[in-house]
Amino acid sequence: MYFKRILMAVDLSSHDDQLFAYTQLLVDKIGAEKIYLLHVIPNPILLENPVSSYRNLLSTDNRIDENVKNLLNKKVDQYFNSDKLKVEIEVVEGAPYKELLQFAEGKEIDLVVVGKKKASEGSGITAKRLVRKTKASVLFVPDDVNAEFKSILVPVDYSDHSAKALRLSLLLKEQSQNELEVEALHVTRLLPMDNHYGLSRNQVYIDTLLENSKKSFDTFIRKESFDKALFSQEVIPVRFNNIGEDIQSFAKRHDLDLIMIGANGHSAFDSVVFGSVTEQLVNLPMDIPILVLR
Repeated sequence: MYFKRILMAVDLSSHDDQLFAYTQLLVDKIGAEKIYLLHVIPNPILLENPVSSYRNLLSTDNRIDENVKNLLNKKVDQYFNSDKLKVEIEVVEGAPYKELLQFAEGKEIDLVVVGKKKASEGSGITAKRLVRKTKASVLFVPDDVNAEFKSILVPVDYSDHSAKALRLSLLLKEQSQNELEVEALHVTRLLPMDNHYGLSRNQVYIDTLLENSKKSFDTFIRKESFDKALFSQEVIPVRFNNIGEDIQSFAKRHDLDLIMIGANGHSAFDSVVFGSVTEQLVNLPMDIPILVLR
């Protein structure tokens, strides 16, 4: 079982239904022992001019936390089988990001499920900070996505982290009642000196890099004992300075439904020179759900 304890960050918006649906999908396929629903009430000062999510909650005689729990219990009954799964609702007051991190650490959460709304994509820093700070895996669910997925893209850098992500995607494929397509993608990097000497525009040089990457891909598959028949393999040259953009662009071009990526690169050199590809990816505007796997 990959995710025994799941934390969903809910905000009482319509987007919560997509979080519930995606979490239900994962639970049905690979199981879980317990789900926590965490709602963070904004600072009371802000409630003097309450947002729409709170207008109805404030209009009753009950306490806000009781009203929130009543609303969320209805969602639990709608999406989860309570006989097989323990669900606990927590309502706290404070700063959402801080409370989320503290709760995830205190409860030893395996997977955090959060929404990533287009309206808040100007900063993008919360997603990157969350990936950097939490020890749990994180599923980012953007607005207006289909809760079902029929295809998964797994970026691989031949590391243990990408092997784990590919292994989970194949488990989901195995557990899926419908045909699930798994695509493993390696983006071949270019060093800054390659651009300086004009090698990035030399097709013979690019072809050689791609050929070497394909050989490394085959070595990776043999080392990890993967069955090549179960997934597609693709190697492409880097097109953008931000490799996260290459991954996202590939997913969009091929109409893939979910990106599943390991949290770290394969060496300290990558982190220093290239930065974290995972952080690059989650910092971009999202149209496709992204599961960052620890």
